[in-house]
Formats: sequence, structure tokens, C-alpha cells
Amino acid sequence: GGRSYELCCEDPGGVESCWKSHWFTKDFCCFPLPPGYVQCYSNIEDRLLSKISKIELDMIDITEMTNARPDMADRLREHFDTFSSHLSTYEILVSRPLTLWMTACLERNSPFLWSDG
Repeated sequence: GGRSYELCCEDPGGVESCWKSHWFTKDFCCFPLPPGYVQCYSNIEDRLLSKISKIELDMIDITEMTNARPDMADRLREHFDTFSSHLSTYEILVSRPLTLWMTACLERNSPFLWSDG
């Protein structure tokens, strides 16, 4: 069978295979995070949700500009596609907390996560 919270965290025998070849640990996954970690995660998540909102507004603006300036449609479509790609990535990260946490730890200087706006 696959890994589950019950198997990996509650089984008194503890299944060691749950923690092999993974960056996360039993301490990280099975117990509440310390307050500093919770606040850090909340800050990262809030930053991404802000980016998602801004990108969605920018995509609306691009759509309106495309309608107003058909002569620039190809160029605006490229911008729209780029924003759409970023939006999808941010949405995936927000929906997968462990992936977001891992990405934030591995990309400590990436403006993709850490920049404002």
C-alpha cells in the first residue's frame, strides 16, 4: 500500500520506508509546526495569493487591450501566455503545501517566490 498519515505517523511500529529518500521527516509531517514555521508558511502563501490576484487582473487588462488594439494581438497573446503559465505554477504551489514549502526552501533567492508583486 501507499503512504498515509495513519501508516507513517500513528502506527506504533513506524514505517521507516515513509521517510526514506524524501526531504521531509516524521517530525515535520506528523507533529504541529512551531509558531515561527506556521507564520513563515502563511507569509509565503499570502505572497503567492497576492501574485495570483495581480496576474489575474493583468490578464484581464491584456484581454481588454487585445480587443482595443487588434494590431498588437500577437504580442499581447505572448504576454497573456506567459502570465497564464506563471498563474498555473502559483496555483499548483498554493494547492500543494509540501511542494510550496520545498520550493521555498530550495529557491531562497528566487524572485518568482520572494519578490513583491
